[in-house]
Amino acid sequence: MIAATGDEIKNALEGIFGVGGANLKGREGTLAKVEIFYRKEDKDPIEWLANFEKAAETNKWATEERKVKVAAAFLKGAASDWYDAKKTDIGAHWITSNNGGNNFVDQFKGYFASDTQKNRWYQELLTL
Repeated sequence: MIAATGDEIKNALEGIFGVGGANLKGREGTLAKVEIFYRKEDKDPIEWLANFEKAAETNKWATEERKVKVAAAFLKGAASDWYDAKKTDIGAHWITSNNGGNNFVDQFKGYFASDTQKNRWYQELLTL
């Protein structure tokens, strides 16, 4: 049996975790929670997207592909069905102009915050 010296163990750990744990810093996490989004009239899709963006920044979901995958996991019911029908068009595009508007954010807003829905919200606001 060969025993490692303290320096050998330190060097091995620094090789894995970086000096002072540098490789651990900036890693993805789940510090900020995201609410499940259902397609319900009392749920604001624009607010849900804004909250998701804040959580994505906090949790370091940095790439567009990662954001799409994580957001899809928080869609349930009719919202999940919508994503299943659109995921081929959306691909790994969160919010980019180079996919002809076929990105998660534009498609999500277009479907869940349609002009009809916006008119309904406006009428509700006027009656308050």
